Amino acid sequence: MEENCINELLKVTLIFIGIFIIQSMVYWGTQFLVKKPHMLGSKLDDKIPFIPVFIFPYVIWFVLLFTIQFVLYFYSLQTYALYVMSLLIVDITSGIIYLVYPTTFIRPEPEGDSFSVKVVRFIYSHDKKILSCLPSLHCSLSTLFILSALYATGLPLFLKLIIIIFSLLVIVSTVFVKQHVIIDVITAIPLAVISWYIAMAIGADTFLTFFNFLQ
Repeated sequence: MEENCINELLKVTLIFIGIFIIQSMVYWGTQFLVKKPHMLGSKLDDKIPFIPVFIFPYVIWFVLLFTIQFVLYFYSLQTYALYVMSLLIVDITSGIIYLVYPTTFIRPEPEGDSFSVKVVRFIYSHDKKILSCLPSLHCSLSTLFILSALYATGLPLFLKLIIIIFSLLVIVSTVFVKQHVIIDVITAIPLAVISWYIAMAIGADTFLTFFNFLQ
């Protein structure tokens, strides 16, 4: 029993590593190929206040990204399959968009010396080019987190609520910490929903059979 559990954990970990590599190539790799991005932004974006404390839910996204695959795998294998398929669709589609229509925007310099502002500056320092914006991967994947939580019948209610609440906070945080503009969010959410339904049309069993999970 213990050996089987370890094997299952290793299997999910390998898939996670593979997806992480793909996501890194999509986000960081496309930035090296972009030469002249299109400038985005609107008057509504200018009116949205900079709220540095929202950097914490923004960063929590990375925790959700790491943990949700393992949670779904052990609580709802069918949902896990749908999540991985839709995630790959989102990544590939986003990568194509980043190359075909690269975007950027003017990001204000954060003021103050609070801890949250320092965290914002740290995030900014690792994202200086401000590219790969539309659609927002933070928002599209957070939408997938929400859909997965709603769909996973075996997932306890308290975990569903945690995933949904924090995912919603992540989506809101992207504009409050000025990592994205509104159009990035508006395009990300439908992309995630469409990808989810494409995955459902393909079928979870197709994915599970392909990766030999049914043995």
